[in-house]
Amino acid sequence: MNRFYSILSFIVVMLASGCKENGCTDKNALNFNIVANKEDGTCYYCTSSTVEAGKKEVDVSDFNTPSFFGKPTFTFFFTQTNPIVNDTRCGFAGSVLSYKVRNNSSTYEASFSYQINTVGFTPGNTIVIAPNQTIEMPPIILNQLATTDIRNTQINVFISGSPTYKFIDTR
Repeated sequence: MNRFYSILSFIVVMLASGCKENGCTDKNALNFNIVANKEDGTCYYCTSSTVEAGKKEVDVSDFNTPSFFGKPTFTFFFTQTNPIVNDTRCGFAGSVLSYKVRNNSSTYEASFSYQINTVGFTPGNTIVIAPNQTIEMPPIILNQLATTDIRNTQINVFISGSPTYKFIDTR
């Protein structure tokens, strides 16, 4: 009788180990199946994209330098993008605020330090910008998804001290 159970156990083990379990066998997939030993093409991966959530221009005027008094000396162009992920397990990076700065002067190079107040403050930045030049700046990663686009949000640009100007002969 013992021999019968041994043979029966052996047959059951052999049959069980020979069974193919269909499923996703890729360990990098969201739906990896540790039991599956036959790939069935159902693996599901993280994908992400972005959607533009708004644009805004902010003019900065210099009220300290007589020749520029009250004129829009610099223009900051902001674009906000929000991430779109296909699954909550894929993580979340927050909104991105990209921006460019334009020197509106046609004859003066400008140098100034500034901070941007959106959700908190960005670290201080110093910029030197040629006449009529627009410079792309490093994006600001916000720690959260903005609930409204920047067109409905106040953005403050703080100039630290007075900008310095250098005349550039463009003849």
